Amino acid sequence: MSTAPHPDRPAVTAFAAPSPGPLPVVPLTDADVDDLIEMDQLSFNYSVSRAYQDRVTRRLLDPLRFVGVRDHGAGNVLVAASGIYSWGMTFPGDGGGPGTPAAVHPVAAVTWVAVRTGWRGRGLLRAMMRAQLDQLHDGGEAVAILTASEPGLYGRYGYGSAIPRNRAEIAHSGHGTGFQPTVPTPAPLRELTTREAAPLLPSLWDRLAPTMTGHLSRPPAAWAAFLDIDDDDEDDRGGRAIRWAIHPDGFVGYRIRPEWEDSGPKHEVTVSQLVAASPAAFVALWRHLLDLPLTRTISWGSMAIDDPLPDLLVNPRLLRTNRADHVWLRLVDLPRAIGLRGYRAPARVTVDVRDTFCPWNSGRWLLDLETTGGSAVRTDGAADVVLDIADLGATFLGGTPLARLVAAGRVTGDPTALATLGLALSTPLAPSCPEGF
Repeated sequence: MSTAPHPDRPAVTAFAAPSPGPLPVVPLTDADVDDLIEMDQLSFNYSVSRAYQDRVTRRLLDPLRFVGVRDHGAGNVLVAASGIYSWGMTFPGDGGGPGTPAAVHPVAAVTWVAVRTGWRGRGLLRAMMRAQLDQLHDGGEAVAILTASEPGLYGRYGYGSAIPRNRAEIAHSGHGTGFQPTVPTPAPLRELTTREAAPLLPSLWDRLAPTMTGHLSRPPAAWAAFLDIDDDDEDDRGGRAIRWAIHPDGFVGYRIRPEWEDSGPKHEVTVSQLVAASPAAFVALWRHLLDLPLTRTISWGSMAIDDPLPDLLVNPRLLRTNRADHVWLRLVDLPRAIGLRGYRAPARVTVDVRDTFCPWNSGRWLLDLETTGGSAVRTDGAADVVLDIADLGATFLGGTPLARLVAAGRVTGDPTALATLGLALSTPLAPSCPEGF
């Protein structure tokens, strides 16, 4: 229904009070997309034009991979939803350098999770997680991932913090920031507009992402969103336009916001994405950013937690970082998931896994792990290690050391078995994922 409009204001749509009692979770269809977009914008406090929705948003969504809740007693309003992008992720494997295939496997990238104000606190999120994980398990999908608006939301459903990130800022003098003297000076990179970079980036990403643990595959619809030229005015003087620099083994996208003070220019650079699959690319891309004229500050919201920039700079104190969670991972089907990655060292360990939300994973498993893959089979043998499914998910990509969870009292067991399993799950560098979803 609609409230009576004030003479100077348009009518405002109002909903009836939430219905009492349980509300069922149901599959969504193409007919739900308009309501889905409206609810997501209200839930996360943003707004995009109908043109952008048609150009980008609707191409990204597969309504058949969404579940939701409608309240028929309140005008059939969509009050909750959760969806999935069917993407791929690079898992730890035998991938070598750029262009070398690694362990890239399908993941269910959970997204668009929202519950409308007025219907929260009624178990709708839990009900959607229940329906979604049951469907994934029944469909043979082994791993789910998500990014969380609040860090305490998803651990209760078996998700572990698998890829942390650093929010980074580097302040510099504007006369260049020195690199260590043993690092060769790279050749300059040319700055490109989005229109110039767009034909080059997808194939470069397809070659490089499979060599970097935690990186996601990008279908054409995702690239359409990422490179949306119509929403990226390249003549805009407010700093919205994305600029690019490309190296054979990487690229960086960034915006420059003009800022002037009485003492001179103080422009701010915001990195949207930086991908470097070789030391040469890393050095060249950062040299490009630090040499941008008139700039004084560079910020980046998705720096890897062990990014080597501090080791490149003569003065690493210029770099300030703030660690945060980023990608959470859920082992939906434990034995399937264990077989999807390679391990740093062999291990043969019996683990007692606690999984109250997906009980098919609970119990004792004999993990037989090798550099080329692994297996998990049921066993009645004594457990060497006891842990929660969320903790196994947190360590699965190498982003959370098992030893740290042991030190926190979250994982227990035989010290030798813990050390053996921790080494097998570890990676030389922590995984990274330079994007949200």
